[in-house]
Amino acid sequence: MNSIIPDLVLQDNTNQRLPCIVIVDGSTSMAGRPIKKLNEGLQILEEQLKADDIASLRVQLLLLRIGGHNDVEILTDWTDAIDFSAPLVEANGTTPLGEGVKVALKKLVELKKRYK
Repeated sequence: MNSIIPDLVLQDNTNQRLPCIVIVDGSTSMAGRPIKKLNEGLQILEEQLKADDIASLRVQLLLLRIGGHNDVEILTDWTDAIDFSAPLVEANGTTPLGEGVKVALKKLVELKKRYK
């Protein structure tokens, strides 16, 4: 018999949820000023989400990085905005945007199942 393990995060925070997937370009073309600006933007995203009382409890973030050798990396798996810490993104590799979108859609389907 399969036992269902309750999702404690969803039990502790019963607010309506808003999934938000951010795909960031960490390819070589982002080296220098662009990657610096990207990282600054992620810091601002963290600050603004945490400063908003409603967003901090409702928004759930998934942060994906595309780059490397046709890689898609999960930098932040689904987390409530209040617990989000902006990662530091480094620039290298190609820009597999299509793969990033495929992973994002797959993760969204998984989250919807978890919500049910």
